[in-house]
Amino acid sequence: MKSHYSHVGKIDREYAAGAKGMVERDVHDGLRTSPRTASNMSDAEIVCRKIYEETRSCYDKLKPALGSAALGFRILYGPPMVRAPYMFLGFQPGGRQDESHEGQHDGWPDQSWHANASSPLANHLRAVFGIETMEHTGLNMVFFRAPNMKAWDCIPSKLKHELEQFSLERAQRVVEALQPQHLVVIGLRTFKQLTNTNGETALLGQRGNRLAVNGEFRGIPTSGIVHLSGARVSRQDRERLKEHFNPTISS
Repeated sequence: MKSHYSHVGKIDREYAAGAKGMVERDVHDGLRTSPRTASNMSDAEIVCRKIYEETRSCYDKLKPALGSAALGFRILYGPPMVRAPYMFLGFQPGGRQDESHEGQHDGWPDQSWHANASSPLANHLRAVFGIETMEHTGLNMVFFRAPNMKAWDCIPSKLKHELEQFSLERAQRVVEALQPQHLVVIGLRTFKQLTNTNGETALLGQRGNRLAVNGEFRGIPTSGIVHLSGARVSRQDRERLKEHFNPTISS
């Protein structure tokens, strides 16, 4: 698959001409309840729509090679808010079966997953950050689903690398288009992969383990936090995280 990526600052305006038809198809198919035409879509929405289109094309091409690991993809976890106080970025969407019937291949949800989901991770994030529906957005560094890291690592290395690079370049475009005020990376390993650094230690836990680190990504202040559902994080350490981020949330 040839690389033909364009920087988000040079939005493909010709795509806008086809955006209206695509959105109308989404509405007709019942996948989106809030119709948006090319004329009233923001530049950020146009970027995100194009990335959905590119990802679907990539997935359709590579699905045969993925075999039983073809579980679909997920990109945004809420509306594409520009300058949101927070953007949460995880490594990869989970899942044990193809959930494309939910419409996530075609667009973003109308409400934030992090503010409304009942999963342990969403519950812990709400407890630590006090997030509300319209105050943040979210995505993953890798768009393609896998049940867990062990299953993802079983994919042939060349194919896995191609999927990871494809996703990372587009995740960068989303971040640059949405320009969040603060990027929070879920998982210290994911932070290192995203920023190519270990970050500066910002908060230690009761056992001297790192709970949060600081850095930057594409010029945006970036924090990495221990994975709240993937690691054994005590209630006391979650309270430490809450106290650590509270001044930023309140400002």
